[in-house]
Parts: sequence; C-alpha cells; structure tokens
Amino acid sequence: MGGINSGRYRTRNRGTVEGAILLDLRQLRRLGFVRPGEVTKRTVRVTGSGGAPWAAVCELDLKDPLRGTLTVSHLVEGELKMQRLQLASSARPYGGRQYYLVCPAMGDRVMTVALVDGVFVGRRAAQLTYASQGEAAVFRVARARDKAAARVLGLDGHPKPRGRNRAQLQARLAQLDEAADIAISAEAARRFGGGEAP
Repeated sequence: MGGINSGRYRTRNRGTVEGAILLDLRQLRRLGFVRPGEVTKRTVRVTGSGGAPWAAVCELDLKDPLRGTLTVSHLVEGELKMQRLQLASSARPYGGRQYYLVCPAMGDRVMTVALVDGVFVGRRAAQLTYASQGEAAVFRVARARDKAAARVLGLDGHPKPRGRNRAQLQARLAQLDEAADIAISAEAARRFGGGEAP
C-alpha cells in the first residue's frame, strides 16, 4: 500500500476516467444526435488525455426506437478502426425512452464508454478509476474547487451558468475555497507538526 498521495494505491488501475478518451451518450443527446426513428451521422470531437484532440465519425441508428446501434469510426495509430456498439433502452415514467450503451466486454448498460487499446468499453471493463479515489483529502478538495471554478467560468464544455444556477455555483465555489484552505492547513500541521509549514 502507499500511493504517492494517499496510501490507497490500486494495482488493477489502468488509468483514470479523467485521463481517458470518453464517448458520452448524454453529450450526444445534448448535441441533438439521439433521434428515435432516425439514422444520424456526424463527426464528434473530444479532448483526450493530456489535452490531445481526438475525432471520430459516429453513426447512430435508431430506426427501431427500442434498441439501436452506434457505429464509431476512428483512427488508431494511423489505421482506420470501426466499432459497433449496441444500444438498449427503457421506458421513462412520463413518456419517451432512456437510451444506454451496452458495454461489449461486460454487457453492462452504461452512459459513457472509454477508448482503451483501440476499443470502446465501459469504465469497469477498462479498469479505470476516478482520480479522487486515489487522492488524499487535500487533493480531492483542490480538484473539486478547480472543477467548480471551470463550471462557473463555462470552461468545462457546458454553457456558462446564469441567474440562480450561477449564484449557487459561486456559493459552492466559495465553500470549496474555504474547505481547501482548511485542508491545506490540516495537511501542513500533519506533515510539519505545527499550524503552518516552516
């Protein structure tokens, strides 16, 4: 045991979700890509691990509104790869359908698949963990603060929040700033034996 930050080192971890190239069905729905009874095709651009851009041509076939397929064509080391993912659905309580991707490795219904070794699979099959699972409290608070700041500024891929949502996010950011200060002071006291680092 004993990772760099926390002591919760995982031997089965192949990376983090935050560092992987992800294909998220929720984002595709927000882009107007999920249309029951239709076949839609477009290029999807994602920022991958290390900020590297990645693009794929996705074709979503929902001619049968109960189930469908998502065909993803992308380049892996200069070679064109194509993968067909199955979609499952369930009825929503007030009408419409909720669509899910089916992980090709485990058969789980998932909303997000990660590109691992040139193939899209679910998070569990890819053995990806969330970055916060292996971090000490001070680093988890700092990550949450950075994420909230990006959300307030509209730098996380979502539109910049307005009105009450913006006010709530700014209040949350202020709480996280205070929590980060407390966590840093506690970590300094733990490591250096006083209230502050020498």
